[in-house]
Amino acid sequence: MCQEIVFSWFDGQTRYVLIDQAPWSFLNSNAQFQSNSNEAGGILLGYRAGANIHIISATGPLPGDRRSRISFDRLDPGHQIAASEAWATSGGRIDYIGDWHTHPQRVPTPSSKDYLEWKKLIASVHALHLFAIVGTSQVRIWLSSELDRKIVPAFRT
Repeated sequence: MCQEIVFSWFDGQTRYVLIDQAPWSFLNSNAQFQSNSNEAGGILLGYRAGANIHIISATGPLPGDRRSRISFDRLDPGHQIAASEAWATSGGRIDYIGDWHTHPQRVPTPSSKDYLEWKKLIASVHALHLFAIVGTSQVRIWLSSELDRKIVPAFRT
Protein backbone atom coordinates (compact mmCIF):
# COMPACT_ATOMS: atom_id res chain seq x y z
CA MET A 1 0.00 0.00 0.00
CA CYS A 2 1.36 3.43 -0.96
CA GLN A 3 1.56 5.93 1.86
CA GLU A 4 1.31 9.56 0.83
CA ILE A 5 2.49 12.62 2.74
CA VAL A 6 0.12 15.60 2.78
CA PHE A 7 0.88 19.30 3.29
CA SER A 8 -1.63 22.13 3.05
CA TRP A 9 -1.62 25.90 2.72
CA PHE A 10 -4.18 28.65 2.33
CA ASP A 11 -4.05 30.88 -0.73
CA GLY A 12 -7.59 32.26 -0.77
CA GLN A 13 -8.67 28.63 -0.54
CA THR A 14 -7.26 25.56 1.17
CA ARG A 15 -4.90 23.71 -1.14
CA TYR A 16 -3.00 20.46 -0.74
CA VAL A 17 0.37 19.00 -1.69
CA LEU A 18 0.36 15.22 -1.93
CA ILE A 19 3.80 13.57 -1.98
CA ASP A 20 4.09 9.88 -2.87
CA GLN A 21 6.15 7.71 -0.54
CA ALA A 22 8.98 7.06 -3.05
CA PRO A 23 10.00 10.71 -3.56
CA TRP A 24 9.43 11.43 0.16
CA SER A 25 11.79 8.60 1.11
CA PHE A 26 14.31 9.72 -1.52
CA LEU A 27 14.39 13.28 -0.18
CA ASN A 28 14.83 12.07 3.40
CA SER A 29 17.58 9.64 2.37
CA ASN A 30 19.67 12.67 1.33
CA ALA A 31 19.46 14.47 4.70
CA GLN A 32 22.83 15.75 5.96
CA PHE A 33 23.21 13.58 9.06
CA GLN A 34 27.01 13.51 8.99
CA SER A 35 29.11 16.58 9.81
CA ASN A 36 30.94 16.19 6.49
CA SER A 37 27.84 15.60 4.32
CA ASN A 38 27.40 17.95 1.39
CA GLU A 39 24.09 19.51 0.46
CA ALA A 40 22.06 17.57 -2.09
CA GLY A 41 19.18 18.61 -4.30
CA GLY A 42 17.23 18.21 -7.48
CA ILE A 43 13.83 18.80 -8.99
CA LEU A 44 10.34 17.63 -8.11
CA LEU A 45 8.10 16.15 -10.80
CA GLY A 46 4.37 15.64 -10.67
CA TYR A 47 1.18 17.31 -11.74
CA ARG A 48 -1.16 20.09 -10.79
CA ALA A 49 -4.70 18.85 -10.17
CA GLY A 50 -6.95 21.87 -9.93
CA ALA A 51 -5.80 23.82 -6.87
CA ASN A 52 -3.63 20.95 -5.63
CA ILE A 53 -0.21 19.46 -6.38
CA HIS A 54 0.80 15.79 -6.54
CA ILE A 55 4.54 14.97 -6.41
CA ILE A 56 5.35 11.58 -7.91
CA SER A 57 9.15 11.65 -8.36
CA ALA A 58 12.34 13.59 -7.67
CA THR A 59 15.78 13.82 -9.26
CA GLY A 60 19.25 14.37 -7.87
CA PRO A 61 21.86 14.87 -6.82
CA LEU A 62 23.65 14.18 -10.10
CA PRO A 63 27.38 14.10 -10.96
CA GLY A 64 27.44 17.51 -12.66
CA ASP A 65 25.87 19.37 -9.72
CA ARG A 66 28.04 21.59 -7.50
CA ARG A 67 27.85 20.57 -3.84
CA SER A 68 29.40 21.74 -0.59
CA ARG A 69 28.49 21.54 3.08
CA ILE A 70 26.41 24.71 2.86
CA SER A 71 25.38 25.05 -0.78
CA PHE A 72 23.94 23.17 -3.72
CA ASP A 73 23.85 24.32 -7.35
CA ARG A 74 21.80 22.23 -9.77
CA LEU A 75 24.00 22.20 -12.89
CA ASP A 76 23.72 18.69 -14.32
CA PRO A 77 21.57 18.57 -17.49
CA GLY A 78 20.14 15.24 -16.30
CA HIS A 79 17.52 17.10 -14.25
CA GLN A 80 16.15 18.86 -17.35
CA ILE A 81 16.34 15.62 -19.33
CA ALA A 82 14.28 13.81 -16.67
CA ALA A 83 11.67 16.59 -16.70
CA SER A 84 11.47 16.61 -20.51
CA GLU A 85 11.15 12.81 -20.67
CA ALA A 86 8.42 12.78 -18.00
CA TRP A 87 6.53 15.50 -19.88
CA ALA A 88 6.82 13.65 -23.22
CA THR A 89 5.92 10.17 -21.96
CA SER A 90 2.93 11.45 -19.96
CA GLY A 91 1.48 13.46 -22.82
CA GLY A 92 2.18 16.70 -20.95
CA ARG A 93 0.57 15.66 -17.67
CA ILE A 94 3.75 15.24 -15.58
CA ASP A 95 5.64 18.50 -15.23
CA TYR A 96 8.42 20.22 -13.33
CA ILE A 97 6.80 21.30 -10.04
CA GLY A 98 9.74 22.76 -8.17
CA ASP A 99 13.09 22.30 -6.48
CA TRP A 100 14.38 20.57 -3.37
CA HIS A 101 17.67 20.65 -1.52
CA THR A 102 19.07 19.88 1.90
CA HIS A 103 20.31 22.07 4.74
CA PRO A 104 22.49 20.90 7.63
CA GLN A 105 19.86 22.00 10.19
CA ARG A 106 17.34 20.04 12.21
CA VAL A 107 14.49 22.34 11.13
CA PRO A 108 15.57 24.01 7.89
CA THR A 109 14.94 27.64 7.02
CA PRO A 110 15.51 29.25 3.63
CA SER A 111 18.73 31.20 3.18
CA SER A 112 18.86 34.59 1.48
CA LYS A 113 20.24 32.75 -1.59
CA ASP A 114 17.21 30.42 -1.52
CA TYR A 115 14.76 33.34 -1.47
CA LEU A 116 16.64 35.11 -4.26
CA GLU A 117 16.61 32.01 -6.50
CA TRP A 118 12.95 31.29 -5.74
CA LYS A 119 11.90 34.85 -6.53
CA LYS A 120 13.78 34.75 -9.85
CA LEU A 121 11.99 31.52 -10.77
CA ILE A 122 8.48 32.69 -9.93
CA ALA A 123 9.06 35.97 -11.78
CA SER A 124 9.99 34.10 -14.97
CA VAL A 125 7.62 31.11 -14.85
CA HIS A 126 3.94 31.84 -14.31
CA ALA A 127 2.81 28.68 -12.53
CA LEU A 128 2.56 27.56 -8.93
CA HIS A 129 5.93 26.18 -7.77
CA LEU A 130 6.96 24.17 -4.75
CA PHE A 131 10.25 24.49 -2.86
CA ALA A 132 11.31 21.84 -0.35
CA ILE A 133 14.21 21.96 2.08
CA VAL A 134 15.23 18.73 3.81
CA GLY A 135 16.65 19.14 7.31
CA THR A 136 17.95 16.43 9.62
CA SER A 137 14.64 16.06 11.47
CA GLN A 138 12.08 17.79 9.27
CA VAL A 139 11.21 18.53 5.65
CA ARG A 140 9.69 21.97 5.13
CA ILE A 141 7.81 23.19 2.07
CA TRP A 142 7.13 26.62 0.61
CA LEU A 143 5.08 27.52 -2.45
CA SER A 144 4.74 30.48 -4.74
CA SER A 145 1.35 32.08 -4.20
CA GLU A 146 -0.58 32.49 -7.44
CA LEU A 147 -2.48 35.46 -6.03
CA ASP A 148 0.41 37.80 -5.31
CA ARG A 149 3.57 35.84 -6.26
CA LYS A 150 4.68 35.68 -2.64
CA ILE A 151 6.39 32.68 -1.10
CA VAL A 152 4.19 31.02 1.50
CA PRO A 153 4.83 28.03 3.81
CA ALA A 154 2.86 24.80 3.64
CA PHE A 155 2.17 22.74 6.75
CA ARG A 156 2.13 18.99 7.19
CA THR A 157 -1.40 17.78 7.89
